[in-house]
Amino acid sequence: MDLDKEFVRAKKIKEKNYAKLVQLQKKLFDEWGLEQLREQGYPGFKMSYMAFLMNIDEDGITNKELARRAHVSKQAMSKAMRDLEKLQLVETRLHESDARMSIISLTGKGKQMVVTVVRCVEEKTREYEQLVGLDDFHRAMDTMFKIVRFEKEKFGDRKFK
Repeated sequence: MDLDKEFVRAKKIKEKNYAKLVQLQKKLFDEWGLEQLREQGYPGFKMSYMAFLMNIDEDGITNKELARRAHVSKQAMSKAMRDLEKLQLVETRLHESDARMSIISLTGKGKQMVVTVVRCVEEKTREYEQLVGLDDFHRAMDTMFKIVRFEKEKFGDRKFK
């Protein structure tokens, strides 16, 4: 098939493209999430920070482990931590036994934000369940989990845990 015909075919299937659908769903969900956070009193928050907040344990976490869990470089994590400290959502302290490391913890405001986010997502999930029906929603979730597990197996321990 020549390039022009292949290009026309590609343009026709763009609306039913899996990658585009996933990207659009993420964008719409992020927009909804930002709106919810603004309404709940968290202006200035960026959705890219969510992976950091949601991976901080009750007792805190090292910067190296947080970067691993959030799937980002230590440099990207450091910048995000500075921004999150300015928003008063996290705080850092020196590690008790190794002064070369720091422990990142959620502040009270950060913990409240995590609770707020979880509640909002639970409400959105119920909305989706009502929209498509409980069985279809759970079938869609099971399908997405299978796809994610399939893709993660390709990467092994390299990045996605």
